[in-house]
Amino acid sequence: MVAENLVTETSFSCSDSFVLYFSADESPRWLFINGRRKEFAETLRSMSSQKNINLTERFFENCVRKNIDDDRRIYSILLEKKWALRRLAALVVVGFGVGMAFYGMPLGLGSLSFGNLYLSVALNAASELSAEVLLFIVIGKLKRRGSLLGLCLLSGVCGSASVFAVGLKGVEMGLEMVSFFSVCIAFNVLLIYVVELFPTRVRNTAMSVVRGSTLVGGLVGPIVVGVAGGKNGGSLAYSVFGAAIAVCGFTVVLLPETKGKTLCDYMEEEEARDGEAISNGV
Repeated sequence: MVAENLVTETSFSCSDSFVLYFSADESPRWLFINGRRKEFAETLRSMSSQKNINLTERFFENCVRKNIDDDRRIYSILLEKKWALRRLAALVVVGFGVGMAFYGMPLGLGSLSFGNLYLSVALNAASELSAEVLLFIVIGKLKRRGSLLGLCLLSGVCGSASVFAVGLKGVEMGLEMVSFFSVCIAFNVLLIYVVELFPTRVRNTAMSVVRGSTLVGGLVGPIVVGVAGGKNGGSLAYSVFGAAIAVCGFTVVLLPETKGKTLCDYMEEEEARDGEAISNGV
């Protein structure tokens, strides 16, 4: 009965999202960059108040005409540019490790020696919520590369250290909470980092690829819990998660820092802005 109610409640939220999809406007900037000028103009007009309609018309008259590549070339653009491919590959590796830990850790709570599954789930939920609030407050001050690397290492150390805390219920649960807290922040910092590393032309594609890598990691997480969850008091699975996110997190050193930089629209703008960094392989 509980499962049926849960499925019903989640289906309502999905239905609401489906309805909102048809009432939301597409990003005018994205439409313009991708050459969909008619939809771009219609969207801007729908957003403009009646008193600003002349301003909107003047904007259309002064728009710079640029040749836009066909949408089907987006993937080839990412593959042709070595710097973009290098960035994407590094982010995919990080995404895999972060996704494995983010989706896998909550599934292994029942194998820990803490005892009270309901309380451990509640503590994990509190960790995730507090991570979201903290990141919202401090994201403007954080360096993307350094913070992502530090969070991955912190999560990895705490997750791996849980193997030495078997039987110490409070310590084991505390290490798991710190590890999961770090993963939650790292997950969001990773997505922000992706947005800042790629120009508008390929940003959605890069985000989709990296997001897919986190989901692939999430598919591996339950397998790790199933295989190692019952061993060594249940902490072995968390050691695997810790090792995975720490090792994968090291690929962040191959990426440039993006804090404080303006977002570019085209690949050429990105190359002109970060010419020296790109020539050095980042």
